[in-house]
Amino acid sequence: MKTASCRVDKYINHKLDKEYETILHVILTNQCNCFLHIFDIKQEGTQITITLAIGNNFDADLAKYQLLALPS
Repeated sequence: MKTASCRVDKYINHKLDKEYETILHVILTNQCNCFLHIFDIKQEGTQITITLAIGNNFDADLAKYQLLALPS
């Protein structure tokens, strides 16, 4: 689980620890009271970076979420 400031940040860049040959199916599980959504998924070689966008913030200080990445 990663955290970012919902009050300051607009985007969260999350690099996956493992290397993959293809883009994965990614599931985002929001665990805070601000709107998070997957903005972009990029693959550079075997490194995958997932960019999340922070939308409406209701009363969260920190963005809390989990990502589940499944092979295609």
